[in-house]
Amino acid sequence: MLDVGAGTGAASLPLAGRLGELIAVDASAGMLAELTPRAERLGVPVRTVPGRWPDMAARTPVADVAVAAHVVYNVPDLAAFLSELTGHARRRVVLELTEHHPMSWLTPLWRHFHGLPRPARPTAHDLIAVAGALGHEVRHESHAAPLPRYASLDELAESACRRLCLTPDRVGEVAGAAVALGMWPLPRERWFTVWWETA
Repeated sequence: MLDVGAGTGAASLPLAGRLGELIAVDASAGMLAELTPRAERLGVPVRTVPGRWPDMAARTPVADVAVAAHVVYNVPDLAAFLSELTGHARRRVVLELTEHHPMSWLTPLWRHFHGLPRPARPTAHDLIAVAGALGHEVRHESHAAPLPRYASLDELAESACRRLCLTPDRVGEVAGAAVALGMWPLPRERWFTVWWETA
């Protein structure tokens, strides 16, 4: 299996019993350094390729299946990313992503505190359209995320303060705004699994 944006193996290592070799690509050498002993403890041979995809495609072996979980949100050239992923998969490409950008929930707070509109796209549906335009017979399923984004309003407000570049002393203000804007509790995200065959 080829895991692009592998991190520490959250998407690939749960399949340890069904893996042959794991080829892990990630821009973070530190993440790959954590993945390697985890894979070894599970008896999974691992080859790491530090660097960004698709820049590292020429240095990356082909695998039966190529996966990329929660990494396509900020890819500057999605068509090139997907094309190289497809070219490295003998049988199937599988992507996992949220329906909307993971930070899109902050949009009302950006508007409230900074008067800034935020883009509503890209979405999972845009990715499906791009993959279809590349000639793939794309299939997908969606389901509710396994866990809520935040366990409490305070946790949400603390995270939002950091992301909105607000000082920590404004956590209470952010929490109040989130309630007033109807943002708490946040609805559960929808996750999409998108795939196509390559053979």
